[in-house]
Amino acid sequence: MNYSVVKIFCFSLVLLFLGNTNIHAQDSKCAEFFRAMEYEKAVLCLEKNQPTSAEGWRMLGEAYRLSGKASKAFRMYDRILKNYDDKATQTDLFKAMVYSRMARQYGKSVEYAQQLLDQYGNNRLANDIIELDSLMDELSDRKTGIFSASPTSISDDQIDIGPMFMSGGELVFASSRRKAQPKRVENTSTGLGFLDVFKATIDGKNLENITRLDESFQTDYHDGPVSFAKEGSMAAISRTLENGYNAQGQMPLGIFIGNKSEYGEWDSWEAFPHNDPTFSCTHPFLTADGKRLYFSSNMPGGSGGSDIYYSDYTAEGWSKPENMGSRINTSFDEVFPVMTQRGDMLLFASDGHFGLGGLDVLIARKSSLGIYDIIDNPGAPVNSPLDDYGLVLDPMLEYGYFTTNRQASKNREDIYYVKVEVPFEFSKIISGIVRDTAGNGIPNSDVQLVDSFLNVLMTTKTDEEGRYGFELQENGRYLVEARATGYNEGNNVIVMNPRQLNYTMNLMLPEFEGLSFFGRMMDGEARRFMEDVKVTLTNLDNNDMQSTFSNKDGSFRFALDQYTLGQLYNIRIVVEKTGYQKKTFEFSVTFTKNGPFVLNKALNLSMTK
Repeated sequence: MNYSVVKIFCFSLVLLFLGNTNIHAQDSKCAEFFRAMEYEKAVLCLEKNQPTSAEGWRMLGEAYRLSGKASKAFRMYDRILKNYDDKATQTDLFKAMVYSRMARQYGKSVEYAQQLLDQYGNNRLANDIIELDSLMDELSDRKTGIFSASPTSISDDQIDIGPMFMSGGELVFASSRRKAQPKRVENTSTGLGFLDVFKATIDGKNLENITRLDESFQTDYHDGPVSFAKEGSMAAISRTLENGYNAQGQMPLGIFIGNKSEYGEWDSWEAFPHNDPTFSCTHPFLTADGKRLYFSSNMPGGSGGSDIYYSDYTAEGWSKPENMGSRINTSFDEVFPVMTQRGDMLLFASDGHFGLGGLDVLIARKSSLGIYDIIDNPGAPVNSPLDDYGLVLDPMLEYGYFTTNRQASKNREDIYYVKVEVPFEFSKIISGIVRDTAGNGIPNSDVQLVDSFLNVLMTTKTDEEGRYGFELQENGRYLVEARATGYNEGNNVIVMNPRQLNYTMNLMLPEFEGLSFFGRMMDGEARRFMEDVKVTLTNLDNNDMQSTFSNKDGSFRFALDQYTLGQLYNIRIVVEKTGYQKKTFEFSVTFTKNGPFVLNKALNLSMTK
């Protein structure tokens, strides 16, 4: 098969490729075939009745593309640009650029990219094609990739897409295979059955014991892909919205969520509340706990084409979908999102990022700001000049499966097996947002990471939204401190878990209300923060006394409401805790500016037994 499988089966059954083009031949039999998505018949009709206009060649180009003939599609747009220059549009030029890559005409692709920029201005993909063209050899080199890839044992003349792991060592996928589908109607756009959901036993690239899932997973139209959560007791599936029609009069796709009953039956499927008959929500992926749903949608308000969104399950139900942002989503299509079990990588496919052509599998990692904005293309052999998508990896990130139509002669989608040849290396990320008491992010705040010896390891400033992040390699106990002009300090402690990579630490800074003493107690031998240390402050000038106890991070604070700037004060500090030696400090201080006076800079506040 080809990209039409992604567009037709898994997107919205919408004719996206002709855009706003007015086809002169739309009353012809050829156009009827095209509108009915019978692309092979449209190709035969148009080849027999050779087009005589740019509009006719466009239709033939799209019919070629949607029936898996990328090289011929490229030649049609190349013909339009050469022979119908006065009729050629920006879309024609863009498609010539994109389809030439799928036809492995990389030099032509660069040529068209430059022409597109010269005539129509900035274009993200065109810029990438020109600037990153030198990386094509590296991306295409099958010997240097982090994966190896090979067809699975089920590769045949049917469509198999959307592999996903199930519990019990099984793989679930969507397929057009007719076995056990005696009542299924034929999908005229492919001549095959509509998609049903199947499962297979996993043995590396050998997928065995293929059986159709429970009838509750199947309808008369497209069903799948499907994702499971909560150890197989919860599922999200993509299927045709039988009662919905979009602006083109065709049925879009929606997501349905089911839960297995105590009797092992899937009898409570509910529509995702953000489904809509005017657009598609599809390619669902549930996190292991079932609390977050990632999916792809061409809903209004996105970047263009289809974008990746997520929705969280709350006490009120599924939250309003959040767009994953411009680093992930482009004006083209981003599809088949999969989050690795530890939450360290988002796997997805796109035809809007730089790649080998068609849909490419991409890997998005979390940056130190805690957002998925480090995008990698793993190159060959996972990616090819045609469509590659739906990569899923096992929890240990050692092997997985994906969908491809690289065997163009078959004109069908296959599931391939991948093995991770170069282990992934991950840093630990501590990230969060520094906010005021009203919940607003505080930009340009100073944030520092402190180890258990009170050494400042890293410093950074928050961005315009108050976000910060640190990237580090070692496990341990760390303190995150934040300061900002006009606010009191905020801090908290993080204890690293060897199995966890991503930590969120949001800090709230109260508005500054006056002078203060701030300190942090340490166990001088164990080199850890000390909780419940009694700290007594005495103003020796008037014998005013106040006491407090250190918090779990060893910190304590005295508000100095009666103190003023520029005046000399004689101070006594006493620290004591059962089992430790009591310590007394006497010193003089003159406050020269508002804010906390950090006692650790002047006093040794570590205690010994």
